[in-house]
Amino acid sequence: MYRILPFFYSTFLPPNTTCTIRMGFVAIWIVMLLILSSAGVKAEEPNLPDPGISELMREGNRLYFNGNYQGAISVFEDLYHKNEISSHRLMHARIALKLGILYYHTGNFGFSHHFYRLAEEQLLQVPGPDFTPLAVLYTNMGALMIQTADLEAAKGYYERAEEIVLDIYGANHPLLGSIYLNMGVVFHNGGDIEKSRLYYGRSLDYFVHNNDDNNISRVFHNQGMISYNTGEYEDALSHYRASVDHLRESHGLRKASSLNNIARTYNKLGDYSSADYYFQKALADAHQGGCGTYPQIAIFYLNYSLFLIEQQQAEVASTYLDLAGKHFLSGWTESHPMVARYFLGLARLHMFYDRYTKAAQKVQFAIAMLENSKALPGSDSPDVALNSQESITMLEALKLNAAILGRKSNAADPENANPALLKEKLKSLDAAVDLIHQLRINYTGETSKYHLSGREKDVFVAAVSVAYKLYQITSQEKYFSKAFAYSNMAKNAVLAETLGGIDGFRVAGVPGLLRKEESSLRRELRSLDHLIRQEILQSEPDENRMRYWEKKMFDTYRQYEDLIASLEKEYPEYYRLRYKPGVASVTDLQKALSPGQLLVEYLVGEDEIFVFAISAEDKKVFCQPLQENTKHHIHVFMKSFTLGNAMLAGKEQFVEYTEAAWRLYDVLLKPAMDHFNPGSLMIVPDELLSLLPFEAMLIESKEFTGMDYARLPFLIKQLPVSYSYSTALLLSSHPLTTSPNSKRIMAFSPVADSFREEKVYAEGQMISLPGALKEVKFLEREFDARIFMGALASRENFILQSGNAGVLHLAMHAVVDTLNPMNSRLIFDPQDAHSQKNLYAWEIYGLQLPAKLVVLSACNTGAGKQVSGEGIISFTRSFMYAGIRRIVMTLWAVPDHTSAGIMKDFYTYRLQTQTEGEALRMAKISYLEQVLPGKAHPFYWAGYVAVESTLEKREVPAGRKSTNLAAALLLLIGVGITMMIFRAIWTYIRERISSSSC
Repeated sequence: MYRILPFFYSTFLPPNTTCTIRMGFVAIWIVMLLILSSAGVKAEEPNLPDPGISELMREGNRLYFNGNYQGAISVFEDLYHKNEISSHRLMHARIALKLGILYYHTGNFGFSHHFYRLAEEQLLQVPGPDFTPLAVLYTNMGALMIQTADLEAAKGYYERAEEIVLDIYGANHPLLGSIYLNMGVVFHNGGDIEKSRLYYGRSLDYFVHNNDDNNISRVFHNQGMISYNTGEYEDALSHYRASVDHLRESHGLRKASSLNNIARTYNKLGDYSSADYYFQKALADAHQGGCGTYPQIAIFYLNYSLFLIEQQQAEVASTYLDLAGKHFLSGWTESHPMVARYFLGLARLHMFYDRYTKAAQKVQFAIAMLENSKALPGSDSPDVALNSQESITMLEALKLNAAILGRKSNAADPENANPALLKEKLKSLDAAVDLIHQLRINYTGETSKYHLSGREKDVFVAAVSVAYKLYQITSQEKYFSKAFAYSNMAKNAVLAETLGGIDGFRVAGVPGLLRKEESSLRRELRSLDHLIRQEILQSEPDENRMRYWEKKMFDTYRQYEDLIASLEKEYPEYYRLRYKPGVASVTDLQKALSPGQLLVEYLVGEDEIFVFAISAEDKKVFCQPLQENTKHHIHVFMKSFTLGNAMLAGKEQFVEYTEAAWRLYDVLLKPAMDHFNPGSLMIVPDELLSLLPFEAMLIESKEFTGMDYARLPFLIKQLPVSYSYSTALLLSSHPLTTSPNSKRIMAFSPVADSFREEKVYAEGQMISLPGALKEVKFLEREFDARIFMGALASRENFILQSGNAGVLHLAMHAVVDTLNPMNSRLIFDPQDAHSQKNLYAWEIYGLQLPAKLVVLSACNTGAGKQVSGEGIISFTRSFMYAGIRRIVMTLWAVPDHTSAGIMKDFYTYRLQTQTEGEALRMAKISYLEQVLPGKAHPFYWAGYVAVESTLEKREVPAGRKSTNLAAALLLLIGVGITMMIFRAIWTYIRERISSSSC
């Protein structure tokens, strides 16, 4: 019943869409009357002896409920100016509020804001402690601010309303449900998905408790919008259908909104016939509910017209666009940002017909409208910067403008792109990149940031493409630098921001207590999220338990948000380091690279791969087409690294592998290798290249005889290879507290000799890992490592002791959750893979580890969820969050019996080199030189890779303990010399004895 926010629409169909208009108005008025009548109002009550006034009020309400807004406005304006009304503040405020609502629905937001302000002035002067009417007013003012695209102001009004309700009635009042739902709308339209989900979930508690089907329908609809925006289309359909079900047999805009979104979802799923059916059903339902003349129906016409353009039905689309335009302009002035979306639709129609000049004009008109929409028309509201919702629409406009300029450039000069048009296109993309960075700052949660990174990566790819073309045409260094900078910004921005925040704590001088509080709140949020997800997976989830955790998560999130806002305000340097764009300067990078070291960074687009190759002395950029055969070779190459392929590989598989391994080298590395002839290689991969073991590629192409994998010309035989998530990270300084034992190795292996090998995931148990035991015993024997085995290798001991090590070695099982990477875990309890005794990725995220290196000698520790624009979300990322800057990880389930030997050699060779990449190279070559032919397949040795997030040289590692090989050799030499001396003395004595006897 407490449905205060009337209408709001976003780019195509907003999260908070409307219900049947008449029912919405009735609900709003009834809510106000019920609240005022049941609250025990102690304020001034009007005494209205004139029965004519009561009759006018009844007439105004009748017109209002019947949708005759202009008639209702005339009646209530007459009432507003009557002396009998104006002398009673509370009644005066009520009628002003009613006029504000009426003008809101006619689209006259300036007058709506004017009457809301008048109502506020009256209510603030009403004597008595009851501020309930003020809470209702602020809720409506929040709705108006959403419509005028001022999300910060909307949030402020909802917070005021919440404060009033909590002070008067406490946390159980049903009006809080509407306030939280609408705050969820604010965050959703601002793109902050995590906050939005929390507020929607909190509001649902109130609506379910009060059996409020209308608002339950709204929540399901809005949750469907979140799933739609994150690409979870089946889940979106489920929510939209639930929204429709809760409306039962009613008709109108609310139900039509869900039907329209069902159509959009079917379009994304490729079911175009169903999409067309539901688009038409949505329009029919709106008309059947008597809403066919309302301006809000414009969004349905716009969505349908855009769908028809995609389906190459431009002529029919034109008709629906015209209808959309009429309804948009009947409800909003041409200066309103909502209307900008209509002009972007017109631009797309013109593009369909190759009318680029007209298309550009429409886009420019939309951009101008957005730029001029910062102030509320007809009010004294000050100008504000573009908020998130406007920014998202502006992004669409800038991207469309760039696409039009690109098409226009190719049409004018297909062979040689027009430099002037390319510069204009790059200018538009520059503005789009700035907006994306601003949006990243505004979002608090990682889910929201990941979504933004994936959704807008095409902007960075387009910017790199244009800068690359301009560099080829003009040879100007600024275009190379710009292309490289945008390539950096296109990947792992969230990781860079988080690590920047960690650095900011130290540099900005944030007190230790605040740092601990931030870390504690972050851990609690991830813990609660984990508990909720685990409960959802149960066959019969406990709803009460989930609601308790969700409420606690809601409260904790608000505490965390308040803390971060305080830190950003009190410590500007923390803010700067956390939110500075992740950009690597070419000059700075060249200064940091060692002689002979080559960095190769990739950016994968839809049809091309950009390859940036930079050394200390030179730089090059290549653009390789991403053809289907390249994708095929990647598939074949990756398919080779499975146990089945390795064990059963015959001649056919050998030929397939060698062909793919050479072709990939030829496309991805050979141009750079031929030009630079480097001594070492640092790879910064992207998208589908993120899990490729580059060292297993072949540097020669020929017909290889036999099937001797050990003799193949692998790249690893030529030079060491290491990896990094981001070039910007390599140049970032994230110094952490160094462990007091910075050279001390600490090893954990929960497996014990008593575990039988046949326990293969039976009832959650794991197989034994004899190789892991050999690894840690070797480290103890040869390097004086502190080892934890069996029961001592517990989660608790790891958390307590890991801060005292310079090197952490984890030889154990790991379980990777590709759907929810934070639920991946290191198995400290081999008897039960699901035990709470295991260490989850979200827990590692919150640790502070001073170690210089972590070796994850477990299966698939580099695997995880692929997030466009952010790479692989895996254990590696969690350890980076914890402060680790060098990691050795596995790309797949590396066999236990071969990994032990490689790890032994890795630590041995690590004494002789400054980099983990070189030590791994020497260990792998040693393995290939000694292994039997049946175990030479790259599956057995290529899985271990070195990942770095700094170019600083590591400290010279600690040597072996006194009983190591060097000491043993010295002992042998000493014994040998002693024996030689003894033998010489004995010979001398014998000769003397012999001569005496003679």
